Amino acid sequence: MDSLRPTCEHLCSRLKDLHEELEFTKHKSQSFSTNALGQCKAVATKFLRFLERNSNKNLVYHVINHTAVAGELKALHEEVSELFFDFLDVTAVGQWEDDRHALETVLTTAISDASIALRDLQSPRAQLEAMLTLKFELEKQHERHNETDKARMSSLNETIIHRSRVAVGQLPAWFLPSNQEEFESQPFAKSSCGSVHRGVKNDTPVVVKCCAVDDMRIDIRTARQLEKELDRLFQMEHTHIVKMLGACHVSSPPFLVRSMETWVRTSPCRKITRKKCGNYSIKQHSDWLLSTVKE
Repeated sequence: MDSLRPTCEHLCSRLKDLHEELEFTKHKSQSFSTNALGQCKAVATKFLRFLERNSNKNLVYHVINHTAVAGELKALHEEVSELFFDFLDVTAVGQWEDDRHALETVLTTAISDASIALRDLQSPRAQLEAMLTLKFELEKQHERHNETDKARMSSLNETIIHRSRVAVGQLPAWFLPSNQEEFESQPFAKSSCGSVHRGVKNDTPVVVKCCAVDDMRIDIRTARQLEKELDRLFQMEHTHIVKMLGACHVSSPPFLVRSMETWVRTSPCRKITRKKCGNYSIKQHSDWLLSTVKE
């Protein structure tokens, strides 16, 4: 998804300009330059973390998280503008508003264009996951979204439904999109059925079991069968059965989320391992950002 590319490239360009100006003043023995460079590096570090979190995401992710992502970008722009003003006496006007307008225009165009909306949703299973995820946000997470974001989600859902041959029914009570939890890349247990990972859901430690299933074997028929099995599992109540908190039968791989307290009562949840990102903005600019942070 390229909706962030122009904004991220512009922000990186501003950071580069700021850094070069501060380096120039440093060579002129300006007393404030060392502190200013430190603050510039701090903003560059925040920007790198932002890119790590938001790279390699599809349109569904960007539509759902638009307000939060735009808020982070606005804050980064404001920090850069403050540094320009505080240390170089340069006032930046309209930097964020131009980017905000460009960001919203690209997003609106992508939502209405089926060829763009379905670019990352080629398989029926991916389309079903996207539609269920959007339904989850609209039905179970509606309080965290403003009306504009909800309208975008509804519009994207209609675009996918119109072009997809997959019928989406009622949202399963246990359905949990993959964006609702994070888990360690390294499992603490494995079996022929899958791997078990420590994770976090809503700041609560959980156990995430990823099923060992060949992606090629999970067609819509298989997904429907998994849905029926998960319906039964979710309804089970027994002292020797670990309660299922949620699951996703159409993700890659399918997973189940259960209580960490029941699985591992004494093992703390380790720090989540972040996935490396690799979109255009990172490839184009990460060398400079990383070198700036490490100086």
